[in-house]
Amino acid sequence: MEGRPWLRILLIVLGFSLVGWPVWSVTRYASVPSPVKPASDAPAEPLRVQVTFASPPASFELDYLGKPLLSGHAPDREFSGDWKAAIPKEGVELFVAAKWPPGTPTTAVRVTLTRDGNPLAEQTFWAEDSLAETMTVREAQP
Repeated sequence: MEGRPWLRILLIVLGFSLVGWPVWSVTRYASVPSPVKPASDAPAEPLRVQVTFASPPASFELDYLGKPLLSGHAPDREFSGDWKAAIPKEGVELFVAAKWPPGTPTTAVRVTLTRDGNPLAEQTFWAEDSLAETMTVREAQP
């Protein structure tokens, strides 16, 4: 073997270092600032939400931002309540969860949101034993 092995080793280490630096800088974890959600410019307005079941649920809950708006259980089939919320152009999400007693056939659940008596959003869900759905409500466009 002719040449200088230590020179070859030095060139290999230098080559890996030159290639390794860009790879390391691209693949390393960099802290990314979390996006700050801008406050909604829309004022909070009184809204009325109504949930109607075809078959009475064993239990149900309607949540907004992780907080319950409505909850209930059988024998009632209709639930309603008032709340205040600002609806930005991106909309808001309501989470509907319900459970029915065993043997209940496929049933419908209607969620209606009104403002000043005018319908803002309405959605119907179908479920058998349980329901866990999200409803997105957006501001009505003129």
